[in-house]
Amino acid sequence: TYLLVSDSPRDAASVLVSKFMTRPDVKHKRLGNFLDWSLTTISQTSAHSVIEIMMLDGVLQSLAKLFKHGKRDDLLQYAPIVLRCLEQKQLSESSEAKLRKIYVKLIQRLGLTFLKPRLAAWRYQRGNRSLVANLAVSHTAASAAAVSPETETQEQDEDYDIPEEVETVIEHLLVGLKDKETVVRWSAAKGIGRVTGRLPQELADDVVGSVLDCFSFQETDNAWHGGCLALAELGRRGLLLPSRLTDVVPLIIKSLSYDEKRGACSVGSNVRDAACYVCWSFSRAYEPKELQPFVTQIAR
Repeated sequence: TYLLVSDSPRDAASVLVSKFMTRPDVKHKRLGNFLDWSLTTISQTSAHSVIEIMMLDGVLQSLAKLFKHGKRDDLLQYAPIVLRCLEQKQLSESSEAKLRKIYVKLIQRLGLTFLKPRLAAWRYQRGNRSLVANLAVSHTAASAAAVSPETETQEQDEDYDIPEEVETVIEHLLVGLKDKETVVRWSAAKGIGRVTGRLPQELADDVVGSVLDCFSFQETDNAWHGGCLALAELGRRGLLLPSRLTDVVPLIIKSLSYDEKRGACSVGSNVRDAACYVCWSFSRAYEPKELQPFVTQIAR
C-alpha cells in the first residue's frame, strides 16, 4: 500500500519491505510473489501522471534495496526476469530524472548479482590507503597486509563464465554516463566502478576503452563529465592500470580546461570540476613513480 503513495512513507516502505523480504523465514514463502507484484506494477504503469511516476519510483526503490540487502544465491534466479522487464519499460528514456536515477541504480545492482562477489586479482594496489593505518604500522607490515587479499583472489579461477546479461548492464551504465542530469551520471559512474571490479582483466580493459569514447568532440559536455566521474571511480578502486595512464592523462588535461560556447554563455565548469576529482583520485591511487611522467603536464 505505502509503496504506491506520493509522500515520504513510500521511502520508508521500500526500506522495510527489502529488509523483510530477505529474512530467511520470509524469502521462501513471499519473495517470488512480491517480485511478481513489482514487475506487474512496473509493466502496467505508464508514468504519464504524477501519481504513476510516484508508484513507479516506490516499486523501483524497493527492488533496488532488495538487490542490495538480499543474498546473491536467493536473487540470482530472478535477476534476468527483472532485467528483461526493465528493458521493455525503456526507463532510460523517461523524462523524469528520479526514475532514470533509480533505474541506473537498480541496473548496476542487477549487474553485481550476475557476477560473483570477488576482488579482482589484477587490480593495481598501492598498499594501505588509510593515514591512521599507515602511521600505526611499519611500512613492511602495511605492504604485507596489502598483498594478502591479492594472493587469496589469485587462487580463484580467473577464467569463469560471464553471463550475457552483464554486457547489457554495462551498455546501460555507459548510456547513463551521458545523461543530462548529474545525479544519473554520478550513479552510472559508481556502477561502472563496482561492476568492473568483478570482471576479468580483458573485459575490464574493454570497459575502460568504452569510457574513453566519452571524450570525443562529437560528444556533449554531459558525456565528458560522466567520463571523468567514471575514470575517477575506476582509478580510486585500482581498476585503471598504470599502462592506461598514457591514454587517459591527455584527455584529463583537455577536461581541466574544457570550455564550450553556447550562445552568449559557456558551459564546462562541471567537466573541469570532475577532472579535478580525477586528479585527486589518481594521486591517491598510484605510487609517485607511476604519475611522475605526467605531473608537470597536469600542474601546468
